Amino acid sequence: MSKRDTSVKHIFDHMNYRDCIEKMDKLDEWLKTTFFPTLGPNSIDVNDVINKQKLCSVSIPENIDQLVDSILEPDDLDRQKRSMLLEKLATSVEQNSELLAQIEAATRGILLRDTKQKVVPILKEYFIYYSTFPLQYSIDDKKTVVGVFSNETPLINVGLFIAPALASGCRIIVQAGTKIFLALHLIKELAASIGFHSITVIPSDDNHLSTYIGSSVELSVVVLFDDLLDKKYSTVPDEKTNTRIVYLTNYRIPAIIFDDADLHAATEGIISAAWSKWAHSSVGTVFVQESILDQFLDMLKKKLSHLKVGPSNEKLADISQCISDLSCLKKTLESSLCMEKFQVLKNDDIWQPTLILGGKVDDGQAFSSTEDDGQVLTVLSFRSIEEAISMANSSKQGLAASVWSENLCLINEVVRKLKVTNIWINGTYGTTAANVTFTPLKGSGVGNFGGVEDLQSF
Repeated sequence: MSKRDTSVKHIFDHMNYRDCIEKMDKLDEWLKTTFFPTLGPNSIDVNDVINKQKLCSVSIPENIDQLVDSILEPDDLDRQKRSMLLEKLATSVEQNSELLAQIEAATRGILLRDTKQKVVPILKEYFIYYSTFPLQYSIDDKKTVVGVFSNETPLINVGLFIAPALASGCRIIVQAGTKIFLALHLIKELAASIGFHSITVIPSDDNHLSTYIGSSVELSVVVLFDDLLDKKYSTVPDEKTNTRIVYLTNYRIPAIIFDDADLHAATEGIISAAWSKWAHSSVGTVFVQESILDQFLDMLKKKLSHLKVGPSNEKLADISQCISDLSCLKKTLESSLCMEKFQVLKNDDIWQPTLILGGKVDDGQAFSSTEDDGQVLTVLSFRSIEEAISMANSSKQGLAASVWSENLCLINEVVRKLKVTNIWINGTYGTTAANVTFTPLKGSGVGNFGGVEDLQSF
């Protein structure tokens, strides 16, 4: 590289821009003119994660059992009508992408552009994909299905539940955490505006399943986007009930970087995958071949130092400072067995992207994390292919992994031995397709998600 090129690159790497805060006008207007929740004694405030101010209040039902039992009957729509309405819903979601992005930015700290450029196109694809199914299959069972969305559930999971449920003609009950409730309420409004009236969204952070299992309403399936093995889920259906439970857990996934990988692409891909929450899972642990560990860490630290961390409505922000909680970060750092911690800002009083470098691996169990770990990224080294695969497999999660290498034979060997459903190769993290079914392994879940098999759940 010439001296002039180096100088230009240096200028761009160190260029400072003014803050460019985008307006949240569509959200403000929607809350004032359209969103009218029924408030009761158990109302809870939903706060803006950007300015910490109150956005609105939502009412937690006193008796969810009665509410479930009183839900309206499924829409009496023929298959052709359902197909047409699903296409309209796809268009409606796309037309309201700005509002949906502002809701996600304010309530869950997800960058505006991530929702508009990544989440909405995937949701649209799911609705269009399942719009063809009412015409292809005889699905008019009028069943009742429940979807439990925790506050950490990516919005694209709507495409795994609501889209196939609408295609099947089901009556749909959505229990939504209070942070994701507004986004799901908007999707319910959009569906109702075009003719789907069979969706009910219930705000609740209490995820006990006994409400639905014990209800007089006969349920076909409960789809849980959380960890079913968590102690809060004390009630599961026994063999005497006809209710099935499928679930998908948001464990963070591993990435493996071999010494022949494109390190520039790998570092950029890892940063994008570690500090975003729009996809099914984010990367939490990176295994790097020992021979390139120092080089990789130098590049990673340098890139992090030049990234802009800002609020989720900051147009130029590379990473949202609102995607996690400072208390979660501190708790993770206190409990970790790391050899070194790296943070760009020398300030322990704010959340920021954090690297945990090195550390111990106890009883063959590599560092395994969930979405509430403060969004830290752990970096560990390995020497052999077998060691990398063993460490990546020593985890509860079995949904996905990311592999970085230019050696096709090596990639094929690793892919065969990793105990996960999806594997992204060299920077395709987060991509998904509506017609592809994935079946999570181990603690990542049970059931089929996406594709024809997902529809069969309903």
